[in-house]
Amino acid sequence: MPFLVVPAGFPSETATELAVANGCAGFYTGIPPKWVALSETQGWTLPCIVTEDDDGNAVNWTPVA
Repeated sequence: MPFLVVPAGFPSETATELAVANGCAGFYTGIPPKWVALSETQGWTLPCIVTEDDDGNAVNWTPVA
């Protein structure tokens, strides 16, 4: 299931529009703690779309322009 991840302070209206436009189930304001180490290793840039597996693990990320 994909989720949009945006930086803290990002307008929620814009985040909602981006999430809907990209087929995301919702959005996070900031990187959830369970993904911090992975995001640092992979060099995530925000905003991005993160896809989770059934166990809640991030299996893919894609930057959003």
